[in-house]
Amino acid sequence: MALYSVYLPRAWDGTRASLVDQARLVPDGFSFWGFLFPLLWLLWHRVWLSFLLILALDLALAAAREHPDRFAVMGRIAPQVLSKSKGALIGWRKQPGMLGLRLAMNVAKAPEILGSGKLDWLWAEAEAEGVALMMLMCMEHVHLVDAIAAKHPQLKIIMDHFALDGHKRDAEAFAHFDQLLAIARRPNVAAKASALPCYTNDVYPFRALHPYIRRAYDAFGPKRLFWGTDLSRSPIPYRQQVTMFTEEIPWLNAQDKEWIMGRALCEWLGWNQ
Repeated sequence: MALYSVYLPRAWDGTRASLVDQARLVPDGFSFWGFLFPLLWLLWHRVWLSFLLILALDLALAAAREHPDRFAVMGRIAPQVLSKSKGALIGWRKQPGMLGLRLAMNVAKAPEILGSGKLDWLWAEAEAEGVALMMLMCMEHVHLVDAIAAKHPQLKIIMDHFALDGHKRDAEAFAHFDQLLAIARRPNVAAKASALPCYTNDVYPFRALHPYIRRAYDAFGPKRLFWGTDLSRSPIPYRQQVTMFTEEIPWLNAQDKEWIMGRALCEWLGWNQ
Protein backbone atom coordinates (compact mmCIF):
# COMPACT_ATOMS: atom_id res chain seq x y z
CA MET A 1 0.00 0.00 0.00
CA ALA A 2 1.41 3.39 -0.99
CA LEU A 3 1.53 6.13 1.67
CA TYR A 4 1.48 9.85 0.96
CA SER A 5 1.99 13.00 3.01
CA VAL A 6 -0.45 15.83 2.25
CA TYR A 7 0.89 19.40 2.32
CA LEU A 8 -1.45 22.39 2.41
CA PRO A 9 -0.50 26.03 1.79
CA ARG A 10 -0.55 28.41 4.74
CA ALA A 11 -3.19 30.51 2.96
CA TRP A 12 -5.61 27.61 2.39
CA ASP A 13 -9.15 28.98 2.83
CA GLY A 14 -10.64 25.72 4.07
CA THR A 15 -12.80 24.96 1.04
CA ARG A 16 -12.74 21.58 -0.68
CA ALA A 17 -12.23 23.10 -4.14
CA SER A 18 -9.22 25.05 -2.94
CA LEU A 19 -7.88 21.93 -1.25
CA VAL A 20 -7.99 19.94 -4.48
CA ASP A 21 -6.23 22.71 -6.40
CA GLN A 22 -3.54 23.56 -3.88
CA ALA A 23 -2.76 20.36 -1.95
CA ARG A 24 0.47 18.57 -2.75
CA LEU A 25 0.89 14.82 -2.30
CA VAL A 26 4.38 13.56 -1.54
CA PRO A 27 4.92 9.77 -1.55
CA ASP A 28 6.59 8.35 1.53
CA GLY A 29 9.49 6.04 0.93
CA PHE A 30 13.20 5.36 1.34
CA SER A 31 15.74 6.95 -0.98
CA PHE A 32 19.06 5.14 -1.28
CA TRP A 33 20.77 8.23 -2.73
CA GLY A 34 19.15 10.46 -0.12
CA PHE A 35 20.57 8.20 2.57
CA LEU A 36 24.10 8.25 1.13
CA PHE A 37 24.23 11.91 0.06
CA PRO A 38 21.56 13.78 2.04
CA LEU A 39 22.71 17.33 1.26
CA LEU A 40 23.05 16.72 -2.47
CA TRP A 41 19.70 14.90 -2.52
CA LEU A 42 17.95 17.80 -0.81
CA LEU A 43 19.49 20.27 -3.24
CA TRP A 44 18.51 18.17 -6.25
CA HIS A 45 14.90 18.04 -5.01
CA ARG A 46 14.93 21.73 -4.07
CA VAL A 47 14.12 21.12 -0.41
CA TRP A 48 15.87 24.32 0.54
CA LEU A 49 14.82 24.70 4.18
CA SER A 50 15.80 21.15 5.15
CA PHE A 51 19.07 21.58 3.29
CA LEU A 52 19.87 24.76 5.21
CA LEU A 53 18.92 23.21 8.56
CA ILE A 54 21.13 20.16 8.03
CA LEU A 55 23.97 22.33 6.73
CA ALA A 56 23.69 24.59 9.77
CA LEU A 57 23.75 21.59 12.10
CA ASP A 58 26.80 20.15 10.35
CA LEU A 59 28.59 23.49 10.58
CA ALA A 60 27.70 23.86 14.26
CA LEU A 61 28.99 20.38 15.08
CA ALA A 62 32.18 21.03 13.12
CA ALA A 63 32.70 24.32 14.97
CA ALA A 64 32.15 22.60 18.32
CA ARG A 65 34.71 19.92 17.46
CA GLU A 66 37.32 22.42 16.29
CA HIS A 67 36.72 25.07 18.98
CA PRO A 68 35.18 23.36 22.05
CA ASP A 69 36.05 26.35 24.23
CA ARG A 70 33.86 28.66 22.10
CA PHE A 71 31.12 26.57 20.49
CA ALA A 72 28.73 23.86 21.68
CA VAL A 73 25.38 22.55 20.49
CA MET A 74 22.05 21.16 21.67
CA GLY A 75 21.33 18.10 19.54
CA ARG A 76 18.09 17.03 17.90
CA ILE A 77 16.32 13.75 17.24
CA ALA A 78 13.92 13.69 14.29
CA PRO A 79 10.35 14.01 15.67
CA GLN A 80 9.06 11.12 13.57
CA VAL A 81 11.45 8.66 15.22
CA LEU A 82 11.60 10.18 18.70
CA SER A 83 9.22 7.68 20.31
CA LYS A 84 11.23 4.79 18.84
CA SER A 85 14.68 6.06 19.83
CA LYS A 86 15.04 4.50 23.27
CA GLY A 87 18.70 4.26 24.13
CA ALA A 88 19.70 7.22 21.94
CA LEU A 89 20.69 9.38 24.91
CA ILE A 90 23.05 6.84 26.43
CA GLY A 91 26.47 8.43 25.96
CA TRP A 92 24.88 11.50 24.34
CA ARG A 93 27.13 13.92 26.24
CA LYS A 94 30.24 12.06 25.06
CA GLN A 95 29.78 13.47 21.57
CA PRO A 96 32.21 16.37 20.96
CA GLY A 97 30.53 19.69 21.71
CA MET A 98 27.18 18.13 22.65
CA LEU A 99 25.54 19.65 25.73
CA GLY A 100 21.94 18.49 25.59
CA LEU A 101 18.82 17.95 23.51
CA ARG A 102 16.30 20.38 22.05
CA LEU A 103 12.67 19.37 21.62
CA ALA A 104 10.14 21.34 19.56
CA MET A 105 6.76 20.58 21.13
CA ASN A 106 4.93 23.77 20.20
CA VAL A 107 2.22 21.85 18.38
CA ALA A 108 -1.46 21.21 19.03
CA LYS A 109 -0.77 17.50 19.54
CA ALA A 110 1.61 18.14 22.44
CA PRO A 111 -0.86 16.84 25.08
CA GLU A 112 -1.28 13.66 23.07
CA ILE A 113 2.47 13.26 22.53
CA LEU A 114 3.49 14.01 26.10
CA GLY A 115 0.56 12.23 27.71
CA SER A 116 0.81 8.99 25.77
CA GLY A 117 3.73 7.64 27.75
CA LYS A 118 5.70 6.98 24.57
CA LEU A 119 8.36 9.46 25.66
CA ASP A 120 8.66 8.26 29.25
CA TRP A 121 11.93 6.60 28.26
CA LEU A 122 13.29 9.95 27.15
CA TRP A 123 12.71 11.76 30.46
CA ALA A 124 14.21 8.87 32.45
CA GLU A 125 17.16 8.46 30.10
CA ALA A 126 17.92 12.18 29.97
CA GLU A 127 17.78 12.38 33.75
CA ALA A 128 20.08 9.38 34.19
CA GLU A 129 22.56 10.56 31.55
CA GLY A 130 22.61 14.21 32.67
CA VAL A 131 21.22 15.42 29.33
CA ALA A 132 19.55 18.80 29.78
CA LEU A 133 16.49 19.54 27.63
CA MET A 134 15.54 22.77 25.90
CA MET A 135 11.81 22.61 25.22
CA LEU A 136 9.88 24.81 22.82
CA MET A 137 6.30 24.74 24.10
CA CYS A 138 3.00 26.55 23.78
CA MET A 139 2.05 28.45 26.92
CA GLU A 140 -1.13 26.41 27.42
CA HIS A 141 0.93 23.20 27.56
CA VAL A 142 3.51 24.31 30.13
CA HIS A 143 1.64 22.35 32.81
CA LEU A 144 2.61 19.16 30.97
CA VAL A 145 6.27 20.02 31.43
CA ASP A 146 5.58 20.79 35.08
CA ALA A 147 4.39 17.21 35.59
CA ILE A 148 7.53 15.84 33.91
CA ALA A 149 9.79 18.07 36.01
CA ALA A 150 8.03 16.94 39.20
CA LYS A 151 8.45 13.25 38.33
CA HIS A 152 12.11 13.66 37.31
CA PRO A 153 13.65 16.14 39.78
CA GLN A 154 17.21 15.63 38.48
CA LEU A 155 16.20 16.33 34.86
CA LYS A 156 17.19 19.86 33.88
CA ILE A 157 14.65 21.58 31.60
CA ILE A 158 14.85 24.98 29.90
CA MET A 159 11.68 26.65 28.62
CA ASP A 160 12.60 28.28 25.30
CA HIS A 161 11.44 31.78 24.36
CA PHE A 162 9.35 32.06 27.56
CA ALA A 163 6.91 29.59 25.88
CA LEU A 164 5.48 32.48 23.85
CA ASP A 165 3.41 32.21 20.67
CA GLY A 166 5.29 33.60 17.67
CA HIS A 167 2.05 34.81 16.09
CA LYS A 168 1.14 37.09 19.00
CA ARG A 169 2.51 40.38 20.28
CA ASP A 170 2.61 42.33 23.55
CA ALA A 171 -0.38 41.87 25.91
CA GLU A 172 -1.85 39.11 23.77
CA ALA A 173 1.43 37.18 23.73
CA PHE A 174 1.86 37.49 27.50
CA ALA A 175 -1.81 37.02 28.43
CA HIS A 176 -1.14 33.70 30.18
CA PHE A 177 2.41 34.42 31.32
CA ASP A 178 1.51 33.25 34.83
CA GLN A 179 1.49 29.68 33.52
CA LEU A 180 5.20 29.93 32.76
CA LEU A 181 5.98 31.68 36.03
CA ALA A 182 4.23 28.93 37.98
CA ILE A 183 6.72 26.30 36.80
CA ALA A 184 9.54 28.31 38.41
CA ARG A 185 8.67 26.49 41.64
CA ARG A 186 10.49 23.49 40.17
CA PRO A 187 14.20 24.00 40.90
CA ASN A 188 15.10 21.87 37.87
CA VAL A 189 13.33 24.21 35.42
CA ALA A 190 14.83 27.39 33.94
CA ALA A 191 13.59 29.91 31.38
CA LYS A 192 15.28 31.29 28.31
CA ALA A 193 14.67 35.00 27.68
CA SER A 194 15.32 34.63 23.98
CA ALA A 195 13.81 36.09 20.80
CA LEU A 196 11.85 38.56 22.93
CA PRO A 197 11.87 41.39 20.33
CA CYS A 198 9.83 39.04 18.12
CA TYR A 199 6.92 39.23 20.57
CA THR A 200 6.32 42.97 20.66
CA ASN A 201 5.46 45.85 18.35
CA ASP A 202 7.65 48.14 20.46
CA VAL A 203 11.06 49.28 19.23
CA TYR A 204 14.49 49.18 20.81
CA PRO A 205 15.12 49.25 23.76
CA PHE A 206 11.75 47.43 24.03
CA ARG A 207 10.62 48.92 27.31
CA ALA A 208 7.25 47.24 26.81
CA LEU A 209 9.02 43.95 27.53
CA HIS A 210 10.71 45.08 30.74
CA PRO A 211 7.78 44.32 33.10
CA TYR A 212 7.59 40.75 31.80
CA ILE A 213 11.34 40.28 32.08
CA ARG A 214 11.11 41.57 35.66
CA ARG A 215 8.38 39.07 36.51
CA ALA A 216 10.47 36.24 35.07
CA TYR A 217 13.50 37.51 37.01
CA ASP A 218 11.51 37.56 40.25
CA ALA A 219 10.19 34.04 39.63
CA PHE A 220 13.28 32.24 38.36
CA GLY A 221 16.09 34.41 39.68
CA PRO A 222 19.24 35.32 37.69
CA LYS A 223 20.71 31.79 37.94
CA ARG A 224 17.75 30.23 36.11
CA LEU A 225 17.10 33.00 33.60
CA PHE A 226 19.13 32.70 30.39
CA TRP A 227 19.64 35.37 27.75
CA GLY A 228 19.42 34.36 24.10
CA THR A 229 18.74 35.79 20.65
CA ASP A 230 17.33 33.31 18.12
CA LEU A 231 19.46 35.33 15.73
CA SER A 232 18.04 33.61 12.65
CA ARG A 233 14.82 35.64 12.95
CA SER A 234 15.99 38.62 14.97
CA PRO A 235 14.46 41.96 13.92
CA ILE A 236 17.44 43.82 15.38
CA PRO A 237 21.26 43.55 15.12
CA TYR A 238 23.09 41.15 17.41
CA ARG A 239 24.66 44.00 19.36
CA GLN A 240 21.24 45.37 20.31
CA GLN A 241 20.18 41.89 21.41
CA VAL A 242 23.03 42.16 23.91
CA THR A 243 22.67 45.77 24.99
CA MET A 244 18.92 45.56 25.55
CA PHE A 245 19.90 43.52 28.63
CA THR A 246 23.33 44.88 29.53
CA GLU A 247 22.58 48.60 29.10
CA GLU A 248 18.83 49.19 28.96
CA ILE A 249 17.42 47.41 32.05
CA PRO A 250 18.43 49.58 35.02
CA TRP A 251 17.39 47.20 37.79
CA LEU A 252 19.80 44.47 36.67
CA ASN A 253 23.04 44.80 38.64
CA ALA A 254 26.47 43.67 37.45
CA GLN A 255 26.18 40.27 39.10
CA ASP A 256 22.73 39.69 37.61
CA LYS A 257 24.07 40.42 34.15
CA GLU A 258 27.01 38.07 34.60
CA TRP A 259 24.64 35.21 35.39
CA ILE A 260 21.91 35.98 32.85
CA MET A 261 24.25 36.75 29.95
CA GLY A 262 26.05 33.43 30.03
CA ARG A 263 27.42 32.14 33.31
CA ALA A 264 24.10 30.66 34.46
CA LEU A 265 23.54 28.75 31.22
CA CYS A 266 27.11 27.40 31.18
CA GLU A 267 26.76 26.11 34.72
CA TRP A 268 23.28 24.69 34.05
CA LEU A 269 24.53 22.73 31.04
CA GLY A 270 27.88 21.83 32.58
CA TRP A 271 29.83 23.61 29.87
CA ASN A 272 33.27 24.17 31.33
CA GLN A 273 34.40 26.63 28.70
